[in-house]
Amino acid sequence: MAAKNYLQCLREPSDAGKPYTRWWWYGAAVDKDEIRRELRYMQQAGLGGVELQVMYPLQADDPDRGVTNHPFFSPGFFDVLQCALEECEQLGLAFDMTLGSSWPYGGPMIPSHMAPEILLPYQWDIQGPTTYSQDFTGLWAGDVVQASLVRMNGAEMEAETLRDITHHLEETWIYSWPYGHRLRELAVPEGIWKLTIMVSAQYRQRVGAPARGMDGHAMDHCRRDVTDFYLENTGAPLVQRFGKGRFRSFFCDSIELGGNNWTAPMFEEFQKRRGYDLKDYLPALWSSMGAVTPHIRYDYYRTMSELTIENFFLPLTEWSHKQGSLSRIQAHGTWADILKVYAAADIPEGETFGEGDSLMINTVHRRLASSAGNVYGRRVISNESFTWLRMPRFLVTLEMMKLAADAIFLDGINHIVNHGYAYSPPDADGPGHAFYASSLISHTNTWWEYYPELAAYMHRVSAYLQKGCNVAEVGLYIPQNDIWSETPMAELHMSMKIEQHITADVIQAIGRAGYWFNYLNDDVIQTATVNGDNLVIMENPYKVVLIPNCRYLPLGTAEALLRWVTAGGTVISLGSIPQHVPGLVERDEQQATLNDIVAQLFGGDTSGAWHCVGSGRSLVVADYGADAAVLALQEVLAPDLQILDAPETVGYVHRRTGDEDVYFVANVSREPVRTRLRFKNQQEHCVILDPLHQTEIFPEAVANDGQSLTLTVNLEAGGSCFLIFASALPPLQAVSPRVAEVQDIMDISENWALDIERLGVHKALDHVQTWESIPGCAYHCGRGVYRKQMNLDSKQFAAKDVLLELEVVAEVADVRVNGQNVGVIWKRPYVVEISDHLVDGQNIIEVKVTNLWFNAIQDPKHREPLIEETILPQWPYFSEVINQIRSHRLHGWRERTMAAELQPSGIGGRIQLVFRDRVQ
Repeated sequence: MAAKNYLQCLREPSDAGKPYTRWWWYGAAVDKDEIRRELRYMQQAGLGGVELQVMYPLQADDPDRGVTNHPFFSPGFFDVLQCALEECEQLGLAFDMTLGSSWPYGGPMIPSHMAPEILLPYQWDIQGPTTYSQDFTGLWAGDVVQASLVRMNGAEMEAETLRDITHHLEETWIYSWPYGHRLRELAVPEGIWKLTIMVSAQYRQRVGAPARGMDGHAMDHCRRDVTDFYLENTGAPLVQRFGKGRFRSFFCDSIELGGNNWTAPMFEEFQKRRGYDLKDYLPALWSSMGAVTPHIRYDYYRTMSELTIENFFLPLTEWSHKQGSLSRIQAHGTWADILKVYAAADIPEGETFGEGDSLMINTVHRRLASSAGNVYGRRVISNESFTWLRMPRFLVTLEMMKLAADAIFLDGINHIVNHGYAYSPPDADGPGHAFYASSLISHTNTWWEYYPELAAYMHRVSAYLQKGCNVAEVGLYIPQNDIWSETPMAELHMSMKIEQHITADVIQAIGRAGYWFNYLNDDVIQTATVNGDNLVIMENPYKVVLIPNCRYLPLGTAEALLRWVTAGGTVISLGSIPQHVPGLVERDEQQATLNDIVAQLFGGDTSGAWHCVGSGRSLVVADYGADAAVLALQEVLAPDLQILDAPETVGYVHRRTGDEDVYFVANVSREPVRTRLRFKNQQEHCVILDPLHQTEIFPEAVANDGQSLTLTVNLEAGGSCFLIFASALPPLQAVSPRVAEVQDIMDISENWALDIERLGVHKALDHVQTWESIPGCAYHCGRGVYRKQMNLDSKQFAAKDVLLELEVVAEVADVRVNGQNVGVIWKRPYVVEISDHLVDGQNIIEVKVTNLWFNAIQDPKHREPLIEETILPQWPYFSEVINQIRSHRLHGWRERTMAAELQPSGIGGRIQLVFRDRVQ
C-alpha cells in the first residue's frame, strides 16, 4: 500500500475510535429538550458515545421551574431515560449504562447482610494460669465471627495451641433486646495467652452520594447470590423496559469498597478450596503465627480473589451478554488477581487520575488494564480520562488534555472515555453543574468550540491503535503472591501494592530504556505456549520475563518457566530468588519440588553471572534497583525501540497487524524535541504520519548499520507520529530539515487594542498584555479580541513565509488576518503562518482569545447560592440535603483556597512577525 493510502486510512478512521464521555445526571433532574440539546453538542463535537451515571441531586424539586428529581426507576426516570436512548440512536451515539447510581454497586434493595463485611480484631493478653471472664458489652457493634485463645511464644502465636472458644461467649440483654456479649469463666493454662475476638462490623459501606431513591448499602462483591439479586433488581428492569441490545455495555466503576475484608461464606469456601479449616488459624490474618502466617494470608486472599472473580465479575459479563450487551469494567481497587479481573470484562478500563499530562508508566490505573487486555486478547482497552487532571477545577486546557491523551495511548490504551460531561440546565450560572473531580469537557466550558479538533485527533489515534495486536518482548511478573502473603487482612488495593513492591523507579527505568512490557500473572505464564526462545501469549512472543524481588512462586509457574527456559527462554530474577511455594497445603506437598526447580532454574548463584539452563539462561541480580534491572536487560536483549534523545518525555507503543508494524511515538512535553529513534528489527520501508496535522512527515536522517535502523525525527511540542513499517512501502528517504534563512524579525508587541464586549471594555494597549492584569478585567471569563493595525510593503513579504509568533497564549487563540481565518492556536508552538493573507499597505491582525473559568470563580461577586429556608415544600424537604452537596461538590471553595494567583488570560509577552525565505 502506498504512503498516500496509509494517510487516507488515518484521515478516515473507524467510528469505534471516537472518544466517549461519562455523562452525569444529577438526581435525574433532567429535561427532555436539554437531553436532546446536550447529545447534539456531543455528537457535533465528535464524540461517539455516552456512559450514563446518575448521581446525587443538586436542586430541590421545584414545579415552577420544571425541576423534578425523578426517583430511580420511577416512571418519570424511565421516561427521560427512554428519551436519551432514542436520541442517541437517532444521532448514532452508543449508550453505556452504569448499573445503579454512583458507586460502588448497591442501593436500597441491598439488606445489611448482603453488604461488604469488615472483619475487626479485638485482642487481649492473659497471663495464666487463671480463670478468666469478661463482660464485653458496648465494646463493639457487630456479629462475632470467632473467639479464640492461643498461647504466645514471645511475639508469635503457637498455632498448635489455638482453641476456638466462641461457644464460651453469650449474649447480654436489656430486657428482651440483645445488647452485647460476655465471656463465661474460662480456664486459662500457664503461660501468656492471646484472646482474639473477630467481629464482623455492624456498620457497613453505603453507596456514595447516590440519586434519589438509591441510598442504601453497597453490595458484597464476593457472593453469587448477592450479584444475582442485584442484577435482578437493577439490570433486569432496564432490559425488560427497553429491550435487549439497547445498551452497548453495562459499566462497573472502580472497586472502592472501604475496609471490605470478609464475606459470610468464607469459612465454607475456604475449606472447600484450600483443604483445611481457616478457623484453626484465623488470628494469623492479623497477628503473627510464626512460619505458617504468610501461607495462611496467601490462602485467605487467594480465596477472596476467586470468590470475587467467580461470583461478581464473570457473572456480570455473562449476564451482560445474555442482554445483548458488553461489559466494561474498572478493576483498580480490587484485592484479587487483577489481570483476571480486568480480563473478566469485554472492555477492560483503566483510569488517569491526577496530573497525567507527562510521560509515565501508570501501573496503578493504566498499564495493568492494558496488560490484561493484551495478554487475554481484548481488542479495545478503554480509559476513564482526565479525572482531576488539575486540582482545583477550571485549570484544564486542551493542550493539557492532548498531552494526557498521548500518555494514555503510550500505556497501551486505545479508547478514551472523557471524565466528563455534566448535565447542566440552561439556567445554571457560569460553568454550570461542574462535577467536582472532572475536567469539565462539555458545552459549558469556555473552549468547547475548539474541542472537536482534539476529539478528532483522539479518534484518529484510537482507531489506528485498535488495529492488530500489541507487541512486547518483556514480561514483568506480578508479585501478587508476595503481596497476598505479606499483607494482614485488609481492603487490599492490589494495583497500588504492585507498584510499591516493584517500585516506580524500576518501572519507569525499564520503559525509558526502550523496553515496552506487559504485566504477567501466574495464569498466563502457566497456559502460555513455548516456541523455542519465545513464551507465546495471545500470539505475542516474549523473550524475557523479569521476576521482581519475589519470595513466593507457585509450583505451576515455576514448572512453566523451567520448560520455557530449557527451550531457550530467559528469566531474570531481580533482588532475590523465589524460595517458597505459597499456600499452607501446597507448602507441605510441593516445597521440595520447587526447591529442585529453582536450583535448576537459577543454579543457586547470586553473583550476577548468567546461568545456562538447556538452551536458555537465567540471571539473579542481587542488588535490586532501576539501574541493575536495565543493565541486566541490556545484556540479553536490545530494546525494540530505543529513544536515544529525551526518553524522559518521548515514548512509544508498538502494534502489529498482518505484515505491518505500527509504532505510535509521542513527545509528552511542552518543548520541541529532536530525537533519534533506534529500531531493532525494522528496515527502511516505512511511512511516517502526523495524526494531528494529518500529513506525511520525513526524517532528518536515516541510518542502517545492519543491526538496527536509526531515524532522526523532529517532534514539535506535544507532537506525535505513527511510523508504519511494511515491506510493500518504498524505502524511507531522509529529508534535510527545512532550512530557510530568517530575513527579518519584526516586533509587533506594541500598540494593540483590546475589546471585551461583555464588559464594554475598549482599551488601547501601549504593549500587549493579558487582561487579568487590567483593572476591571481581572475576573472576566470568556473572550477578548486583540487587534493591531500595521502597514506592510509587499516587498517585505513577497516570496517569503511570514509567521506570527506569540509568546503567551492563555488559553486558545483564534487568529484572523484582514478578516480571513488563519488558524486556531490551542497548543504549543504558538505559531501560525499568515503569508497568504497579507496585503500591500494596511493590515489588520485580530486574535480572539478564550480563557478559562478559573478567574471568574475567584470573583468576590461570584454567586454560589444556597437555599435559605430550612424546610421546603417539595422533596427533599430538608434544605440541608441540597446545601451540603452543593457546598462540598459543586461550589468553588477548592478553587479559592488552593490557588494563590489569578491565571493569565489573553495574549502577552513578545509578539513578532518572522520573515523567512520561502523554500520550494
